[in-house]
Amino acid sequence: MRDAVNRGARVLTGGHRLDRNGTWYAPTVLVDVDHSMTLMREETFGPVLPIMRVGDASEAIRLANDSDFGLSATVFASSIAQARKIAAHLQVGAVNINDFLINMTCVEATQGGWKQSGIGSRGSDYGLLKFTRTKIVAHSRIPVAPSEINWFPYTPGRRRAFRAAVRLFHGRGLGRFGF
Repeated sequence: MRDAVNRGARVLTGGHRLDRNGTWYAPTVLVDVDHSMTLMREETFGPVLPIMRVGDASEAIRLANDSDFGLSATVFASSIAQARKIAAHLQVGAVNINDFLINMTCVEATQGGWKQSGIGSRGSDYGLLKFTRTKIVAHSRIPVAPSEINWFPYTPGRRRAFRAAVRLFHGRGLGRFGF
């Protein structure tokens, strides 16, 4: 926040630590903010609301995505349809529409960010997947000959037999029979 104020942002309210035990900061609203300021490109954890003017939704999306971070975003718009269009282009883990915290009430939704925000996902089935390791175990349903047709030594006859087997099991229509 200090960087923003030094670069010309104005504090409308807050902007100071509160005299309490712990690390408390007064809710802060900043105006005259621009994208060169650090708090517009890095994660700011705290009750800080920087307000920046943009020309249109495309510029807002471009600037919002111009960051190494992408935890969450909130889109306030006059229509849900308009907000959903903007939300579709934001590179973040969650987008709230006309509410800054609604995603936290969706217990079935995963919680996680994009880019350098967070590590993986928490909650829901997606959160559980980060604790898994995928392994494929495959076997043939067809009894295998002592020497498989796709192994050495390669001969013209084995190549023809292998191509025919691939066509038979994976071909479509008459192509599976070589037509």
